[in-house]
Amino acid sequence: MAIDKIAAFYDDPGRIRCDARSTTKAWHLRSLTLCNSPYWRTQRWLRFRARFGEGPPACVAKTLQRPHHGFAGGRRYQAFGTSELRGTSSS
Repeated sequence: MAIDKIAAFYDDPGRIRCDARSTTKAWHLRSLTLCNSPYWRTQRWLRFRARFGEGPPACVAKTLQRPHHGFAGGRRYQAFGTSELRGTSSS
């Protein structure tokens, strides 16, 4: 590869901005994970609380979206290939 092409790649303003943003985010997440100052402890706690609050609504939405398993039209679904769960005998 020619030196001009390599230089053009490394001098690209979009790539430079992307690398700077990635580096900034990496250092921020490193500090969030490892630093033990009151600021970073508060940041971890706030992040935990925000993520914790996202869980219950998502679980309810998933439960409402998936089909009910267990009974359909008065008959039990067969689960794990056993006929006992349907209330019928295999003979």
